[in-house]
Amino acid sequence: MSAFRIRNIEFALEVCFPKFISKQHCLFTCIHKHYSTDAWREFADNNPDIVSNVAVSSGIGQNDFQKLCEIITAVPSLRYICLDVANGYSELFVEFLKKVRHQFPDKTIMAGNVVTGEMVEELILAGADIIKVGIGPG
Repeated sequence: MSAFRIRNIEFALEVCFPKFISKQHCLFTCIHKHYSTDAWREFADNNPDIVSNVAVSSGIGQNDFQKLCEIITAVPSLRYICLDVANGYSELFVEFLKKVRHQFPDKTIMAGNVVTGEMVEELILAGADIIKVGIGPG
């Protein structure tokens, strides 16, 4: 199964989700990290059958952990978390991943971006289930 990123919830709702993100097509995507808890709640209320095929994304900024907790509390059916940073080579990123894993032991966590085997191993040991590989502008 391939993953790709949808740029906004509106596009996802109008074009992609109804047609492709279903059990029939098995498409999976990560939603941008800038959406609010209210936007997530509305999305989940209107699309309960496809919430299991999307991941909530988060950065590692000062308020990101609290926002992630709020979104998952509002939409507990979310099964996937995507920790998304441009460069995963920081102790702050690893510590944030550990904190998320501790808070959400039942969620599947994607983390990245990294490019070396050593960092892949470190992220797995810190609690990631899926590693995002690649660094660059897009």
